[in-house]
Amino acid sequence: MVTETKTTDSKNYRTATLASGRNVKLDRTEVELGTRDMVMFGKLCKLTFTLKTIGSKEATALLENSVGNRTMRKAQLDRFEGAMSHDHYYEMYDVIKIARNGQLQDGHHRLEALRNTGNKEYDFLIISGYPEEAYKAFDQNTAK
Repeated sequence: MVTETKTTDSKNYRTATLASGRNVKLDRTEVELGTRDMVMFGKLCKLTFTLKTIGSKEATALLENSVGNRTMRKAQLDRFEGAMSHDHYYEMYDVIKIARNGQLQDGHHRLEALRNTGNKEYDFLIISGYPEEAYKAFDQNTAK
């Protein structure tokens, strides 16, 4: 469970409580993991992989630049909000996908839940650089 966020000596960290009750400091710096060239939809793309801590403010900014995801599914949103509200959302480095023009393409439900739960922060793997039409291929088995 994350209990607070602090800044000290120009370095951001957050304090988390382990199941044992012990507090630990977790680094909040953004880490670029690397890039990879790929061909998608007949176009050469440079995907950038970044590990980033996102809070409600960052979630709102990402959602404001959305490609227009399918209708928000209330049951899915409720599951994420419930887990985040009760500190049961486990950081598994879920992927947030962003097009090369900056539009959010995937991760809408997680980010909306994060925005709605207020003062929470979680680490996500951000993959950016997708072609704009790539969102059509994400969650292919779900109606958009």
